[in-house]
Order: sequence, then structure tokens, then C-alpha cells
Amino acid sequence: MIENKKLKIISLGDSGRIVKILSGENVEEIYTTTVKLGCNRGWRRHLSATTRLSVIFGDIRVHIEDGASKHFLYNLNSTNPSLLIIPQNYWFKFEGVEMSSIVINMSNMKHDPDEVQRR
Repeated sequence: MIENKKLKIISLGDSGRIVKILSGENVEEIYTTTVKLGCNRGWRRHLSATTRLSVIFGDIRVHIEDGASKHFLYNLNSTNPSLLIIPQNYWFKFEGVEMSSIVINMSNMKHDPDEVQRR
């Protein structure tokens, strides 16, 4: 099941804020990805891995398909932080909605090129 969890802002002050992204989760690898306005990253499907996405700067739109007929659309941004959890066997891509966005991509397993399908 796809989940979009609102993240907790721990501290908000004149100098900035602290946002808790994960606590006690099974994460093997963490990547950061930049995406420019109008550019796409994807389509991909993980056969075994669960993907967790969060935007730390900017705004992206995430497209998810179940492989049959359902299409889901999520907007992630740094203003209203959230963690999108995409289980295995869902196709997804994301596109930049602002000039430049930074995405944290967290996986429950180490990268394995044989585990990822692309189209």
C-alpha cells in the first residue's frame, strides 16, 4: 500500500527548522537526487525494494502506477514535508515542479541493477 506520511517539524525558529524524516525504519541506502523544472526521473519499478521519497528543497510531482489500471499522483514539497512510501512492484517517476528540487531517496536494500526495471 502506498503511504504519504506528513512529517513532524520538531523545531521552527528564526534560523530555520528541523524535520524528522525517519526513525527506526529499515533503510540500507540513502541517495539525494536533483531534478530540474519540467524534467523527469523514472519510470522505474523495484521488484523487491521499498522506496521512500522526501523533498528537502523545492517541489516535485510523483506519478505511480500499479501495473494494471490505477494511476496515483502525489505532490511533495519542502514547505509541507512528507514521506512517500512506495512498495515493490509499483511503477513510478517524478518530475520537477520548481526550478530545482532536491529529493531524498531511501531504500530498504542496497542497489541491485537486476532488481530494477525501467521503461
